[in-house]
Amino acid sequence: MTQRRNDHEPKLLEPQPLPAPKRLAPALVATGVLAVAIATGFMFLGSDGGAPADIATAQSLQPSEGILVPVSTEDPRAFEDAVKGLQLSDPDRARVRTAAAAGDLDLGLIAVWDYLHQDGDIVAVSSAGFVQYVPIHNQPSIVVLPYEGPGSITVTGLHDGGGGVTVAVASGSGPLQLRPLMVGESLQVSIP
Repeated sequence: MTQRRNDHEPKLLEPQPLPAPKRLAPALVATGVLAVAIATGFMFLGSDGGAPADIATAQSLQPSEGILVPVSTEDPRAFEDAVKGLQLSDPDRARVRTAAAAGDLDLGLIAVWDYLHQDGDIVAVSSAGFVQYVPIHNQPSIVVLPYEGPGSITVTGLHDGGGGVTVAVASGSGPLQLRPLMVGESLQVSIP
């Protein structure tokens, strides 16, 4: 018996490489910002939009394999600077300070930026029951987050300047571009 060859059978393609990201510069800048920040301490705008708050010393920061760089409660100055950097009301900031000091909550740092066009996108970053509103730019911004790990943070698109809310996050583990969000749409990012 002769075996027939069917020319109509589909043919599988060989594995194809993924296209390179179009804009590596912000990702490299964010990774560099975090590397320098870990080595020298953090500078970021305080919650009142005033003078920068200083996350004191590199000794207070732990290397991170996850999306957040932890802030130690063992360095009182660094801890207090991180609490001041929370974009929360004074009563919520006090709740975070008390819970973190008691070991019921942790504080971590994350870099966020707009990986495409700086067009006025705004996101809400939620964790541990607290929400912070963050305008994103092409240059990374450091955001202090209260968190309970393991768990997740939620990033929600609040304002789209055009083309979707294009947000990326980075920490000691490197950059992560989230898919473009529509206004009101949320994504969860795991915290180990």
